[in-house]
Amino acid sequence: MRAIAMKKLFLIFLTSLLVSISANSYSWGRDGHAIVGKIAIDRIAPQTRDWLAEILGDTSNQTLYFSCNWPDIVREQDQYDPTRPFHYVNLPRGVRHYNAERDCADGRCVTEKIKYFAARLQQSELPKVERIKAFNWLCHLLGDLHQPLHAGFKDDRGGNDVKVKFHGASIRLHQLWDTGVIRRRYSRWLALASQLQAKAQPDKALELPWQLSSVEGWTNESHQLVLGDKIYPPKGRVKISKAFEQQADLLIKQRLSTAGLRLATILTAVHTGQVELTQRP
Repeated sequence: MRAIAMKKLFLIFLTSLLVSISANSYSWGRDGHAIVGKIAIDRIAPQTRDWLAEILGDTSNQTLYFSCNWPDIVREQDQYDPTRPFHYVNLPRGVRHYNAERDCADGRCVTEKIKYFAARLQQSELPKVERIKAFNWLCHLLGDLHQPLHAGFKDDRGGNDVKVKFHGASIRLHQLWDTGVIRRRYSRWLALASQLQAKAQPDKALELPWQLSSVEGWTNESHQLVLGDKIYPPKGRVKISKAFEQQADLLIKQRLSTAGLRLATILTAVHTGQVELTQRP
């Protein structure tokens, strides 16, 4: 009982630390990543949820909020500085599809790290703390990959070099998609998660074995959105219009929902051993 009480106090402290850190620097913001985890946890089978709870200690909303945002907390520490490239993959302008040899030769990008941490989570012989970290990364990176500019252009650093005006403030386009729209329109992440759950269609993919190659397809999907006309404002326009904001809001909710459902697919596959996973450091 004392161990459980100490765990709860530790989580409260870490969550407070997380809340104190500015959301502007992080993909989807704190709430977006928590939403991805919540959708996944509510979609997986009870036995898979129990398996995950055994690893994490529990699957409460508080635990999910911390776990799915943990990679953004630790990257403030010097020892985790090498993990910064894990959060994205940048493609050269003019290409339409992800190529691992060209875009992620060292394996240190969001696409390859999703595969890596899925394999880590599956390894029952690993210390529990390592499997907890694997879940934390897996939840977080699924969210990252579904923010289209995390699979954007190398020459503008995924929209970080593009400035726009949003409700009178000058911000980076990447920031608009990460946190700007969500923070402007929503204040309660659980309410938004419930809204997305209610509208989500039954996910046929949960009935099928997950494939490692799926992650490359999801990368291409995000990049295709960047190539379209929904991510960047019309050429020559800096001010974000109401119509563009509304369009972005719809797409963001769709991407969060999709990321959550796909995380559920991976968790199911990892728990049931549906796919043989290999690690690439």
